Amino acid sequence: MKYLTTLEAAHALKVSKQTLLNWLYAGKIPEPPRNVKGYRLWSESRVALVKKVIAQGRLDDYLWDGWKD
Repeated sequence: MKYLTTLEAAHALKVSKQTLLNWLYAGKIPEPPRNVKGYRLWSESRVALVKKVIAQGRLDDYLWDGWKD
């Protein structure tokens, strides 16, 4: 499976890296798994889900807990 970096995921979502991180810290989107070096690993399915939530205008409706890829 190919993973995106946080910057690549932010670009795919058309937001800044900091905005994406802020959403993570606020619990508005699920925290992705990390590799052995501690980098976040964004799957294409996770990015697609976040895109869908944004498109529906429901970002503030979600508080994620236990999301799994």
